[in-house]
Amino acid sequence: LDVLCIVQKHYNAFSKLARIYKYSKKSSVNTDLLLCPITNKDRHIKIIHENVLYMFTIKDLINIINTSLSNCSSFYAEPKPIKNPYNNLLFNKSSLYNIYFSIKKSDYLMPVLFHQYFLCHFNIINFGIENEYLIRDTYIKRLVYNTNQKNLFDSMKRMIEKNFSQIRINKNIDKDEFIKIMRPYYYLY
Repeated sequence: LDVLCIVQKHYNAFSKLARIYKYSKKSSVNTDLLLCPITNKDRHIKIIHENVLYMFTIKDLINIINTSLSNCSSFYAEPKPIKNPYNNLLFNKSSLYNIYFSIKKSDYLMPVLFHQYFLCHFNIINFGIENEYLIRDTYIKRLVYNTNQKNLFDSMKRMIEKNFSQIRINKNIDKDEFIKIMRPYYYLY
């Protein structure tokens, strides 16, 4: 038993040394997803995925996570597993846990969907079943607040003309102001 303890201690020491070496070597990717160099040390995370070291900004990871987890098809929740954008392979659970705790440690707000995914132990099926309403709500909010101005204006105009047949929207209306006023009503619609 004493020999086993000594061997285990040495094995753990070598494992830790190997992990330190992997994280200290130069990353294969040193830019964010917009191809800007990653310079701020506090706002990035290093992830070893498929024996390659990747560097991500936390902001990019949050966008990837929100897009994957809030996926909907015809307003039916169909969350997708989170993938590495550089090799299009799924992140394993250990990488997802590292990402979760890195976001939690940073000054960014934890995405609600990612926290719920964490509570489901990163099981995408259980997550989809238990959080269908939240996924749909997040998708709709993203759709209303991130759609381009022209499509949003046309959709709002159709909404008003469909529900109030006597009202017509003038073509010369200030579109930015109209969208700003109607956005909360369109979200409820």
